[in-house]
Amino acid sequence: MFSIQAPTLVLAGEKDSIKRAPTHAIGAHVSHGQATILPGLTHYAPQENPTLFNKPVLDLVLVQPPLAPAPAK
Repeated sequence: MFSIQAPTLVLAGEKDSIKRAPTHAIGAHVSHGQATILPGLTHYAPQENPTLFNKPVLDLVLVQPPLAPAPAK
């Protein structure tokens, strides 16, 4: 996962079947990773609360500066 260079958001619901520790571990092992636990939601967070789900997604997309292209190999 260290080879991923793009800003990466790892989302999970508080009541998700995927537990907090793996979510945070994935976020920590991606160079530009960030983990967010969505309070009160399950794995179906986008359908359960689109506004709460969209907030961190839009924050990532709209706030992040564009990455420079990777050098040619």
